[in-house]
Amino acid sequence: MVHTCFCLFMNHNLITSILSFCLTALIPKYNLSFTKLIL
Repeated sequence: MVHTCFCLFMNHNLITSILSFCLTALIPKYNLSFTKLIL
């Protein structure tokens, strides 16, 4: 039971880090185009 929870927790951490990595990778591109749009 504890092992399953631990695995789920690790998977959740993995998914969260992947999501934050994707966001960090994507946001600068959007910011660049958004800034160009405003300027």
